Amino acid sequence: MKIVVLENPARPLSAKDRRDFTRLLRGHEVATQILPKHRRPARVPLDVQMLIAIGGDGSVLGAAHLARGRGIPILGFNTGHVGFLAGLTLANFREELPHILAGRATVEDRVSLRVELPGGRSGWALNDIGFQSLGRDLFSAEFTLNGQKVSDFKGDGLVVATGTGSTAYNLSLGGPLLAPDSAMLAITPKAPLTLTNRSLVVNEPKVLGFRMTGGRTRVESDSIPTGIVKRGDLVFVHRSPVTVPVVFPADHNHYVAVGDKLRWNENLITR
Repeated sequence: MKIVVLENPARPLSAKDRRDFTRLLRGHEVATQILPKHRRPARVPLDVQMLIAIGGDGSVLGAAHLARGRGIPILGFNTGHVGFLAGLTLANFREELPHILAGRATVEDRVSLRVELPGGRSGWALNDIGFQSLGRDLFSAEFTLNGQKVSDFKGDGLVVATGTGSTAYNLSLGGPLLAPDSAMLAITPKAPLTLTNRSLVVNEPKVLGFRMTGGRTRVESDSIPTGIVKRGDLVFVHRSPVTVPVVFPADHNHYVAVGDKLRWNENLITR
């Protein structure tokens, strides 16, 4: 198996962990690259059969952008903190990596998004599309679903998240958790001016339209700047035909993993 290992230099393996990791990869053709600072599509050798992204969830996102549209399975190796997209951790990689390399693994095809801006500009995201007001300008947009007006959003901005992205910025904004293999999208406002502007969950396929009615707004795709839009501009968000295969151990259970990472079963009250 030909494997490309993408490393985040900000979250390196210890010398001992690196030796053990390298030993487990013996017998496979391995190339190691430093993950670029900015996630941009790049050439990945045609015969690569797996990408291993070492770092946090951002490293997995970076690998997804580098290999976008290629259908190459991505295995996350979390050396950071939470790591919802990581199949490997410092605690389990010695046990789980040999099983995964032998084909005993779960592969989840994750939904992605495309955003289209005026002037032919566009972006792609595995996690989310974000809108953020600039300077003192208020974010304000008329929201349509398949061409029909649903609501007016006013506040600091909003996020359109996939099931994968629902555990990212969407979660920190108080948005709902979605099943990772779900076709649903969460639209979650940032600091809305209206108390009743809450997260909205829609089932795709839908075309989400946002007509800008406020000041200048920055649009981002997985935190990558996609463009600046202004009053009167129309932005469309919809599901991309590209799916991203993410690799986990064979016995992986998303809900158990989320509960562990969010410490649902711990008594956090100290007396």
